[in-house]
Amino acid sequence: MSGARIVIVAAGLGGTIAAFEIRATTNGKAEVTVINDQDDSWFVPSNPWVAVKWREPDAIRVHLPTIMAKRGIGFTSAGAKRVHPGENRVELNDGSSVAYDYLVLATGPDLAFDEIAGLGPDGFTQSVCRTDHAAAAAAEAFDRFCENPGPIVVGAAQAEDGAVEATHDLPFGFSMILPAFRGVPAVFGIEGLTNPRGFILADKHQRNPAFPNVYSRAWVWRSRRSGRRRCRSASPRPDSCPRPPHAAWSKSRACTKRPRPRPCTAHGWRRRRGPNQPWQCLMLNVKRSPPIPR
Repeated sequence: MSGARIVIVAAGLGGTIAAFEIRATTNGKAEVTVINDQDDSWFVPSNPWVAVKWREPDAIRVHLPTIMAKRGIGFTSAGAKRVHPGENRVELNDGSSVAYDYLVLATGPDLAFDEIAGLGPDGFTQSVCRTDHAAAAAAEAFDRFCENPGPIVVGAAQAEDGAVEATHDLPFGFSMILPAFRGVPAVFGIEGLTNPRGFILADKHQRNPAFPNVYSRAWVWRSRRSGRRRCRSASPRPDSCPRPPHAAWSKSRACTKRPRPRPCTAHGWRRRRGPNQPWQCLMLNVKRSPPIPR
C-alpha cells in the first residue's frame, strides 16, 4: 500500500476511529486524509446528557485540525459535495476535488424529518441525533416541560423503505422521536454505490461490490419482523453484516451453558482477563458484562 491515498469522508466517531486505525496500520506508508464539513466534531453518544443539561456542548466537542495534525493525518473542513467513484475523486463544497486510491464513507445518515409533517426540532418533537439539536432541546423544550409536566413520548419513525406503516395519536408534553434515515446528498442516487434509499451497498467486508476501493462504516441491527441481520451504515446501509457478537447470550445472561460470543470481524470483540471480566469491543471501547454465573 506504499504511497496509497486513503480518504475518509466525515469525522464523526466512525470516521475518526477509521482514520486513526488506518494511519496506525499503514505506519506512514499511505497518505491519509479526512474530509469534514466543519472544524469541530461532537461525541454523539453524550447528546442525551446535553439535552437534559448534564453536559454542555463544549464538554463533548473535539477540535479536529489539531488532533489530526498530531497524528499525521491530512484534514479539510470544506465538506464533501459529491463523490465520483468512477473517477476516484471527491468533489468538495469549495469547488476543489480530492483524489483517492481508497475511500471510506463514514458520513452518517441524512435525517429525514421532512418525511413526516411536524417531526423534528423545527416542528413539535425534539432530537438528540445532533448536538445542536440536543442543545436546543435543553435550552427551550425541556425547560418548558419541567415547568408544565405532562406525558413523554419517546420512539422512532424509522421504516425500511421510507413508507408509512402505521399511525398513532398520542398526547405528549415532551416528545423525542428518531426520524427515518436516508443517504446523504454526497452519495445519494449514485448507481452501483447506493440503493434507492441512498444507503451504501456493501459486502461482508464493508466494501462496495461495484467500486471495490470504496468502503463504508456501519453498525449492526436486527429486524424484529424478519429476524434477519442487517446493517445501518455509518454512512448508509450495506446489504449484509457479521453477526452481532452479543447475540449468543442476549436472551439469557443467567445461562452459563450458552455459547460464548465469537469474535466479530466488524468489532473485534474478545474476553479480557479472567472468566468474570467484561467483554470489550476493541474498536468502540465499549464494555459489556458476560453471563451471570448461577
